[in-house]
Amino acid sequence: MTRRKPRKKTSPKHTVSRIGLLLAFFAINTVQAMPSDREQPIRITADSATHSEKTGITVYLGDVYLEQGTLKLQGEKVTIHSTPSGEVTYAEAVGQPAKLQQKPATDKDTMYGEADEIHYKIAGETITFVDNAYLKQGKSEMKGDHIEYQSQAQMFKARSSKDASNGKPKRVEIVLPPQSQLRKTGSK
Repeated sequence: MTRRKPRKKTSPKHTVSRIGLLLAFFAINTVQAMPSDREQPIRITADSATHSEKTGITVYLGDVYLEQGTLKLQGEKVTIHSTPSGEVTYAEAVGQPAKLQQKPATDKDTMYGEADEIHYKIAGETITFVDNAYLKQGKSEMKGDHIEYQSQAQMFKARSSKDASNGKPKRVEIVLPPQSQLRKTGSK
């Protein structure tokens, strides 16, 4: 019988840095709006819309679909906040699930995301996916209860809450394909 060498224990510090590396890799390959998207008109279809000139808030209800260039946002309810000059500052989509997709650059795969709520802060280029959050780009995937992406910083924050049925914490799940698989398939 051959004797196995004891496996070296991984310290929490190393585990955290490995997770950080995985998140950094995922962030580099994810949503940063194509500059041409911002120059495109915003097109919205819905069953109904209510707009307040006083607050600058427009609420769209019923199978809402928003499109601006490669950015697509869907939900049962979409709320848009804008300045008095009409500049959009914030968008929120709610659905079962609400969905977002965007092509970050011509040489990158399209990013797909969904959650019960999607919050998009235009000025800080921050997209937050809340409850049942899921993101995918190419063969990379991320799941959790709360995923926040800060485009300018190219940084993700992901977390999960406690499971209501047993009180135990849920986990964040990240799937990154091996580099060899990325080279074979041509994924970016």
